[in-house]
Amino acid sequence: MTATVHTIDLRYLDLEGAAAAFLVVPDRDAPFLFECGPMACIEALEEGIRAIGVRPEEVEHLFVTRVHLDHAGAAGAFAARGTTVHVHPRGARHLVDPERLVASSRRVHGAAFDRHYGAPMPCAEERVAAVEDGAVVAAGGIGVKAVETPGHARHHHAWLVEIDGRRTIFAGDVAAMRVPGSDFVSIPMPPPEFEFDPWRRSIERLRSERPDTIVLTHFGAVDDPLRHLEAVESRLGCECRFVSNVLESGVDEDAALDAYRAWLHPQARAGRVDEERLASFLGPPIMRMNLAGVRRWRDSVGPSDGSIPHQS
Repeated sequence: MTATVHTIDLRYLDLEGAAAAFLVVPDRDAPFLFECGPMACIEALEEGIRAIGVRPEEVEHLFVTRVHLDHAGAAGAFAARGTTVHVHPRGARHLVDPERLVASSRRVHGAAFDRHYGAPMPCAEERVAAVEDGAVVAAGGIGVKAVETPGHARHHHAWLVEIDGRRTIFAGDVAAMRVPGSDFVSIPMPPPEFEFDPWRRSIERLRSERPDTIVLTHFGAVDDPLRHLEAVESRLGCECRFVSNVLESGVDEDAALDAYRAWLHPQARAGRVDEERLASFLGPPIMRMNLAGVRRWRDSVGPSDGSIPHQS
């Protein structure tokens, strides 16, 4: 099947290269979408779709990697137009009733919630399709395979398509994030569902699918997927181990943040991340999130199970 994949920069938080949606336009069938971002970015998404020559109401299928608001917050706007939204079975109920997601996010972000996400619209239940691992959905004449990939979140699916003979995986966050303008890999380890061992197994699962390209929601296509996955696995191990050791030392939150910054930022600079992007993409918010995520994971697995193997 011949189709064109378009990357739409959502200008999330007014940043270039922070989050994307991906519109697939087959030669002879209806377009479909991977990811949709938050409601705060709906105008940027709709403008991007129209710029490609497609009307938003023409999008028949939307595939979200999970229900976190930066990936699926605008799903209700598409469902209201008749789009079918495909999601991991664990996430389906949160698209129908996003109240718990919103309450949790408001607790974390407070007054900044509206700027970060905006309030999502509920999806009508009949517009939400819960897709099991390994199932293949027909969209635009193309088979879209669900690849269950927990670790960042328990309800995480990557989505595999074959277009023009190339196997492409839309990976959400299980293949991590890449800071724009660099090859530096950033690992998001949020509470409450970050889990180290499932994430490592998910990386191996992605390898087993033999992708030619991996597409990151944060941000863009990676055309050397095996090398990238090796970097993700290595980074996951060393960063989780470092954060775990900081937490084990018993220092307070401010000292933990200082230690994390002193460890992370020199590595990012060495990876060609400039000071502006360092502040925007690797600043206190993601470091605090990772400290909380690793703490929650350590508390849940216990000290005997929480050891992290050293990476070569």
